[in-house]
Amino acid sequence: MNQLAYGPSGTTINGMTADVTDFGALRIRSDALEAGKGLKWPLGTLKPGTYLFTESSGNLTDDNVYIAIFDQAGNRRQLVDVKNLHDQRFTLREATDCTLAVYGKALSTGKPCDIVLLPMLADVNDKALVWQPPATLDAKAIGGGVLNVNLLRNPSFETTGGWTGGTIESDTKQWYKAHDGTHVMRIASNSLCVSDPVDVTGMEQLELTIWSNHYDANRIMTVYAVFDGGTPVEIMQPVPDGQNWVRTVARFDIPAGARQLRLRFKNNIDCRLDELSLTEVQP
Repeated sequence: MNQLAYGPSGTTINGMTADVTDFGALRIRSDALEAGKGLKWPLGTLKPGTYLFTESSGNLTDDNVYIAIFDQAGNRRQLVDVKNLHDQRFTLREATDCTLAVYGKALSTGKPCDIVLLPMLADVNDKALVWQPPATLDAKAIGGGVLNVNLLRNPSFETTGGWTGGTIESDTKQWYKAHDGTHVMRIASNSLCVSDPVDVTGMEQLELTIWSNHYDANRIMTVYAVFDGGTPVEIMQPVPDGQNWVRTVARFDIPAGARQLRLRFKNNIDCRLDELSLTEVQP
């Protein structure tokens, strides 16, 4: 495991100040964090492979920050917070420019922060990995619509956690290939798969993107939004396309005052999911 390197000490953007401690850790300070806003550092080009991303300081809490890896298109590849510190994997199919980001959570908005972080990154297939940062690692701003942060935990099912009621399975011995990576979520006939709760406090509209594989036209998948434990609201029903992966996108409004969302997937016959994305629609 290799500790990541950071930019010059004293960088302040979006009200967040980053310093490097004497032992090489990252210290983040803010008088008032903002949800989805913070700092990012270029990590250079990562070669194709599967990577493990963790945070080992033990300082993360429910109401401070997320730490994440983004690709050059602004897609979040992996995230760590207090609920999923370890064994967070992501797969790159091609050489990809990536960034390390630290940004406020919804629950952290308006709250002060002063924490020391130890993000770690390793190629799981290369125990001899030596991290080679670029010559300069100047911090840049994130947030304010620059990046669409995926609100879901484990959205590509390449690790454990984030979901109940379904089965994460490898594509190694199956008739299909995962749309990305090597694992998918299988939802059995007439069963439910439900996401971990997502904090939607202060948000107005969300966009959900999913890839689904139904195998044949008789397999129906329906996706619901459940706000604050209330009545499920149907938001999409992907149309099957034989044995092909189908991409479906839907936007839906958040009820006034809602604080928490769970996504619920229900099938009449076995179906599979991969590469989900739930992002806030910026006004």
